[in-house]
Amino acid sequence: EAFFTSLVWVQPFIPVQEAQYFLNYTVDDNSSFMGVHLHAQSFTPMIYVTPNYLSIPVLLLNGIYGMNYVTTFTEQMGPVSIVNASSFLLIDSDVSHPYIITVSIHDAEQHGEEILSVSNVPAGIVASYDNSTNTLTLVTRNQGPQPISVFATVLKTITYDNTAEEITGLNRTVEFNVDDPPMDIVNAFTTILL
Repeated sequence: EAFFTSLVWVQPFIPVQEAQYFLNYTVDDNSSFMGVHLHAQSFTPMIYVTPNYLSIPVLLLNGIYGMNYVTTFTEQMGPVSIVNASSFLLIDSDVSHPYIITVSIHDAEQHGEEILSVSNVPAGIVASYDNSTNTLTLVTRNQGPQPISVFATVLKTITYDNTAEEITGLNRTVEFNVDDPPMDIVNAFTTILL
């Protein structure tokens, strides 16, 4: 008699490689005769995994899984890009969603002079920067959800600038958060060398 009808394998980290995997399991009905265990069989089936990366948003600041982006800011030289625009990736299987994207400078010391900004913001998205928290927020306007590709296009233009006469403190860490309601939050980081 069958005691289960399906077997689910969960890979809890990214990236899952497209490949062949072997799964070992034992079927046992717990029967015995004169203290000898009976009816136990081991199986090693091969399964082929085709990963579905698009079940949650995927955010890659430089196109490489598990690699944060690093850039250098030089005083008095103007804004610097904090993503690799040529390989930046933001995708999701939910084509249009009410995304909330925040980009924050964690260790800013010069509030009001450290600025994150974006350009080419379309009518369907609102971009706002809060000097007190050093956080840039992108949300959809009242017109409804926008495709994730629109947010990706805007984020490719994001820059960091520091207009202070003399920069203080250590390097800056910038955190990107993509909130895909109701449950998925994906983040990535850029280190800005000062």
